[in-house]
Amino acid sequence: LYPMGENFLTLRGGSNARTGLVSALDIHSIICTSGESRGHLKPHSHYQPPLGNLSLFRRDAYLCLYCGNAFNVSQLSREHHKGGRTPEAAGMQLLAGPFVPTHAEYIYLSGRKILSDQMTFLLGHFPRNSPLHLRIDLPSEQSKGG
Repeated sequence: LYPMGENFLTLRGGSNARTGLVSALDIHSIICTSGESRGHLKPHSHYQPPLGNLSLFRRDAYLCLYCGNAFNVSQLSREHHKGGRTPEAAGMQLLAGPFVPTHAEYIYLSGRKILSDQMTFLLGHFPRNSPLHLRIDLPSEQSKGG
């Protein structure tokens, strides 16, 4: 167990009766662990993070990949412009191919509040060709509700 990132919080405990020292525990914004975890499964080709609507819409920059228009998150659905039909039945073709995000990209897309140093850590784990690199600092991201 080792810390990375900024000191996020310091927890203070009691004082030692003999030395008078007060115990303190620094909690960092990123805590790395060593040992076994399920993380070793994530790089495998069969791993696909579960994309809920918010993650899916954020992945696609709030664009409909069929009509190409941008929407607010409240205006989008997985059935946008298809009306419950398959894309083929609705006569629609994808304008851009969707991508399966890595685990680090998924954490960003899931909409959690991410601290600055945590974002730097995550960005270091995005693939070099990830389209998300171009979208991280867009001010419109905040106005979309995500």
